[in-house]
Amino acid sequence: MPQTPLIFPDSHTIITGAESHALGYDPMFKNIADPYDREMNYPKIWHCLFWLPINRDHLVILAGTFILLFFVGIFLFLKTIDTQTAFFLGAVTFSPSAIFGLQSGNNDLVVFFVVALALRLGYRSKLWGSVAMFFAAILKVFPIFGLAQLLTEDKRDFWQILMPLAALFLAYCWISLDDFRQIYSVTPQGRSGAYGVYVLPLMIEKILQKWAIFPDLRAWIIAAAPIFFYVIAGLIFLISLYALVNKNTSPRPVAGIHISPFRVGACIYIGSFLLASNWNYRMIFLIFTIPQLFAWLSIADIRFSRILRITLAGILFSCWSMFIQGILGSYIFILDEIANWIVFAGLIYLFLASLPNWLFDALLYLIPARR
Repeated sequence: MPQTPLIFPDSHTIITGAESHALGYDPMFKNIADPYDREMNYPKIWHCLFWLPINRDHLVILAGTFILLFFVGIFLFLKTIDTQTAFFLGAVTFSPSAIFGLQSGNNDLVVFFVVALALRLGYRSKLWGSVAMFFAAILKVFPIFGLAQLLTEDKRDFWQILMPLAALFLAYCWISLDDFRQIYSVTPQGRSGAYGVYVLPLMIEKILQKWAIFPDLRAWIIAAAPIFFYVIAGLIFLISLYALVNKNTSPRPVAGIHISPFRVGACIYIGSFLLASNWNYRMIFLIFTIPQLFAWLSIADIRFSRILRITLAGILFSCWSMFIQGILGSYIFILDEIANWIVFAGLIYLFLASLPNWLFDALLYLIPARR
């Protein structure tokens, strides 16, 4: 075991994976070169890096490349923004959550770049933009939700592009199922410094493990907790949809020039939130939502702008919660979870509000009174 913490620990996993591979091991199952015995918990496509003659001498170069690609990605997808938007973008880009990923040299930085590239390509060709987004999903799975960028297309083109890519992705998941099981089994599930529907169930499990009595009740609560929070997530979706069709609520906003990045960022956050527990560095994908949120803020009526402001406040608190928790203590955890759920609920509402009419009208069939 190393006596001092590793620099760029996530990039270090890839580097040691290359060294283990050179020794004849599959680092996904036995990363013998890693000082902490951490398996390389990334899809097999990352093993393509082993074709390069990399070792620990190249750690800083590899992590530095990841970090550079992240910052390039920010400028790739951006269009014209005002000073207020730029200031908020900076607050998120250099927040503790983002710096967590930068310090780790995490490969989500590369995925961010590929998603940004997909958006840039999508401004000219939705087909090539979607192919790039599909490649991002091969790299890390969760960017498959970024195919929401296709919603700027008409109904026919949307399905013609989406369906083949969805079929290919399902085939990829089926072929890689054993790898995904291994990745999931060795990936740490976060409680503090994390977001997602599984964070509170994991915390409940940790607390209940201290119970010395009622083992059956404890096991039942632990098993039921994830289902309970998934039910809450479903209710948030239905309540948001009902609120949008209620005559007493604000009209749906007009899509702006930043609508594709917003839909991509919102869907990646919502999708990753529902999949599991995610470390806070994945909040960098919220960067994609910010330009459109501020664009709507300048034109929205008071009821809609209230939702925008609450969502933006939740994003800012969530991204800076690690810093706040370091000052005020671990009891800030519950406020962090509230903020994460506020962002989840706000983005669901705003994403539904941004849907094209043909898809929004189809979703109305989920509301019995509207059928």
